[in-house]
Formats: sequence, C-alpha cells, structure tokens
Amino acid sequence: MGTNFYWMGLEAEQKEHIGKRSAAGWYCWNCGRTLFNKNEDIHTGLYHADRICPECGQEALGEGLDSGPVAIELGFAKPRRRQPVGVRGASSFSWAQDPGWALERAIANSCGIVDEYGHKLTGPEFVNMLVSNCPIWFTDLVGVEFS
Repeated sequence: MGTNFYWMGLEAEQKEHIGKRSAAGWYCWNCGRTLFNKNEDIHTGLYHADRICPECGQEALGEGLDSGPVAIELGFAKPRRRQPVGVRGASSFSWAQDPGWALERAIANSCGIVDEYGHKLTGPEFVNMLVSNCPIWFTDLVGVEFS
C-alpha cells in the first residue's frame, strides 16, 4: 500500500509519475536510521524491526490509526508537516524519476503535483512532505514504469 505522485497539468494519458510513498516502519529520526537491519529490508517482510534504536536507545512512540505512516496511507491521517523526533513511523519514497531533477523542478514550483487520490500540492509542499515523512529513498526504479 502506498500513494503515487504525478506532475499536474499533463494529459491523463501522458501523466508523469514522480514516485510512490509507502509506510516503512519504525525509524529513529534522531539518528537517521531505520530500525530494520538495513533500508532494503523494510518492504520485504522478512525481518522484524526492533522498537528501540540500537544507537541512542530511544523507544518507539505509539502510533495508531489516527497518526503515523499507516494511518496516512489508509487515509485516516494527513502527512506530517514537520519532521518528527525520536523513534516514530516513517515512509519511504520510491522514485520513478531522477530525484535531483524532480526536486529542482518541485523547488522551482514550475509544475504542480497531484497524488493518485486527487490531492494537489505545490512543489514546495511536496518537498516538505518528503522531508517530514520520507527519510528513506529508493532509486532502483528510476525510469521504470510501476505503481
């Protein structure tokens, strides 16, 4: 489960996919690390994530269906507007386009962005959403069509 993002203002059959945000489990926002063994493990379901950061010892703060990445992807909560602290849930972002190019375009606010549910964002709002929710980025699908 996740949310796809597209550049706005393009013909429906020519939509440019920017990428997909997906819930990614516990993340220590203080230490900048997933609580899985490594980033590549977060979407495999093969590894159990700890609830305590092995670097700083902080324990995960509870998040239910009213907050956190799972609630965001289920539509029960809105994405965070600022980066949290401590061990909280995080999302990953799988890029369909080169992130450097896409971020430059978003920061320049030359084109709006829309998610698959029709929620519109300006470029700066999109960048803020990434910074506040998606500390883990995957670029292995750049140039590949996926959903």
